[in-house]
Amino acid sequence: MAPSFENLTPLQILPAIEEATGNRFTGVQLGLSIPIFFNAHLAKIKAAKIHKQENEAMLEAVTNNTQTEIQTFLEKLQTQLQNIEQYRTNALPQATLLLKQSQRGFQEGEIGYIEYVQGLNRALTIETKYLDFVNQYNQTLIKTEQLTTK
Repeated sequence: MAPSFENLTPLQILPAIEEATGNRFTGVQLGLSIPIFFNAHLAKIKAAKIHKQENEAMLEAVTNNTQTEIQTFLEKLQTQLQNIEQYRTNALPQATLLLKQSQRGFQEGEIGYIEYVQGLNRALTIETKYLDFVNQYNQTLIKTEQLTTK
């Protein structure tokens, strides 16, 4: 017949098991883990917190730098757009007029070849500057879009 352990307290169970099995050398092992070098663990925690603060500060610096660059590029875009509009409304019509007058004057014999070439050169210089402004505007726009899509 098997022994009944139902009515025994936990302290009475072990001797009852020994009695039932006939084993005198039954034992229980109890362990407790206590860190001896607790300061090393605290140092790792502190280092991790400092590393986190450094990363947050770096992120904030990069964010501020990027926002400053975007603002600078937006201001450049505004200035370049004003230059382009200035050329469209004033300089390009003058260049077209200068080109037509140079061609007409040369064809009618009013001006010589050198004056004709100088007139063409001035008109083409104005158109080239306009195209340079358009190119600068497009390059700045590309850089701005690259910064805003990161």
